[in-house]
Amino acid sequence: MPRFLRHVALLLVSLAAAAPMVAQALTASYFPVPATCPIQGGRGISGAAIHPDGTIYLSCGDGLLKIVYNPPAAPVETFISQIGGVSLYAVDAAFDNNGILWLVGNSQITRVDVGANAALAYPLTAAQGSPSRLLIGADNQVWYLNNGNATFGRFNPATGAIAVLQSPSGAKLTDFALAPDGHVWYGSYDSMVGEVLPDNTIREWPVSGGNYIPSLVFDATGQLWGSSGGGVARWVNNDWENAPAATPALSTFVIGLTRAPDGVVWQYGFVYGPGNDENQQRWMVGTVAVDGGQTQTTVVPPAGRGTIAWARFRPNDGGLVFFDTNGFVKLYGFVQPYARTPTNTTVTEFYNVDLDHYFITANVDEATAIDTGSAGPGWSRTGMSFKAWLGGPIPGAAEVCRFYGTPGSGPNSHFYTTIREECVLVKQDAGWTYEALGRFWLVRAIGSTPAGCPAGTQPIYRAYNNRFAQNDSNHRYATDVAVYNQMVALGWSGEGVVMCAPV
Repeated sequence: MPRFLRHVALLLVSLAAAAPMVAQALTASYFPVPATCPIQGGRGISGAAIHPDGTIYLSCGDGLLKIVYNPPAAPVETFISQIGGVSLYAVDAAFDNNGILWLVGNSQITRVDVGANAALAYPLTAAQGSPSRLLIGADNQVWYLNNGNATFGRFNPATGAIAVLQSPSGAKLTDFALAPDGHVWYGSYDSMVGEVLPDNTIREWPVSGGNYIPSLVFDATGQLWGSSGGGVARWVNNDWENAPAATPALSTFVIGLTRAPDGVVWQYGFVYGPGNDENQQRWMVGTVAVDGGQTQTTVVPPAGRGTIAWARFRPNDGGLVFFDTNGFVKLYGFVQPYARTPTNTTVTEFYNVDLDHYFITANVDEATAIDTGSAGPGWSRTGMSFKAWLGGPIPGAAEVCRFYGTPGSGPNSHFYTTIREECVLVKQDAGWTYEALGRFWLVRAIGSTPAGCPAGTQPIYRAYNNRFAQNDSNHRYATDVAVYNQMVALGWSGEGVVMCAPV
């Protein structure tokens, strides 16, 4: 392809990348809770914690379900009921800043060193309560609340001391949130919001709306958000701005809020089926903007009703982990991090009848220029295309390294790869020139088979024309395995799956 066309088209990439993105449905991988994870009284999974390395610990029954999940491979699950004779019964769980796992439940606080496989239990007296929710403070102290009770506590791991605190108004607490200044905030069933200062002084405010706020979270700007069944509200001037109604007027029901690695707040819950049909509920997730604007997307559950009862982001890759145990479907799921970024370009394939070469581009203006003949004669669209991202980096996706044969030494052809080793080697080959401005983003494949593409993507096969000796190397990239097999039948070498495109 002529160099002047490449420069004109690539200059426009930044403009195309700035185009607004549109919402798209999320694709979730889901897994039934195994029989080794006891489900007590229909309660199911009640809490979860995610290690910095992405390992998930779900509290279910009389123990923890440890899940090692590196998609697209299936999760490896291990149920742990005790360590060194210490019961791991937990209603809620969280990791502190040192990688120590803390559990609350069964009238005790439990410290678990997952690296050393050691556990230590701290029993609580009746006066200290039976905790059902916990929060790790900025100083690694363990805060817990007693669901439906006005008392809560703060446990100091260094001394073993427990400070029992109480809502001044007797409000029954529902959730904690850690503010950027280290203060702990709480919501309640009683339309009260409280702030706990470092000296244990408590300030409370009665709030409008007449309904409880079961979930609290701070975003990257320090803005406090609260959820209710009716929607989401932000904390402004010591009250909820546009407090959601106790009964939602729309078909969306917000269960809770969580914060993504980039600081954006996400909501989750469910959406009723057509005509507010409860039997066709769908999982719901969506973002909450700083100005109060919201997006919502739905995912169809595998069976029965669908309610996301809990959701958190993995710190290692930004994947969204959720579970659904609302008494109808008991399972957990995972949304790939790249799925949270809507695609904003289409990769289009061209064929040159004179050169017998294939070429793909993710830039709309470059494709239009080829259509008008700017790349020379013989080029036409094949009708093959797939989705991709511009303007990365994209969480969970990989840059597609784009190369062009160096004029005077390399082939008159392009080469694309997301394989790290290939990208490094080709950059060192004088016969190829790396085109940084022509890059786009896809998902890396694990291995060279379709099974290496995770949920929400489709495999991209690569075929090679075997004309290295003639300095005429060319590759074809196809999502249609029939097209790939056709190229192999024509004598091209099949290189298997090399990338994955979002669907």
